Amino acid sequence: MSDTILMPIPGHTDPVTIPRDITPREDGRADLIGLPKARITALFAEAGLDPKAAFPIMMGCCAFLMPSSGFSFINSDRIDHRVVLGMALGGVPAVLLAAFVVKELPLQTLRWGVVVVVLYAAAVMLKSAMQSKETVPA
Repeated sequence: MSDTILMPIPGHTDPVTIPRDITPREDGRADLIGLPKARITALFAEAGLDPKAAFPIMMGCCAFLMPSSGFSFINSDRIDHRVVLGMALGGVPAVLLAAFVVKELPLQTLRWGVVVVVLYAAAVMLKSAMQSKETVPA
């Protein structure tokens, strides 16, 4: 994939630009949030684990964490189940559209499509934030 002047493609960068050390917790566990990938890989190597297993293990931990943290949100009144159902049902045609139409688009067109969607979402959120608290439904 080639870079363009308007939208360069970033290389393989670590999302944590400022490394920090491990934060010990009172219960004896270590907080790995905010550690760079190299430090997490080194911790796995020190523990005698294959460093290549760091990503699948951390993704598995996140996958098991999400349902337990989501139950209280789902049972609260802060979620509209009609919207959830609509998004779930709309996901099937969206995947089919992506699989058969979007993958055939030229990369430049796809990039600008993403820019348009992000700008639209930003405008909608900004408009919602600018409204007074009384007019925005909870």
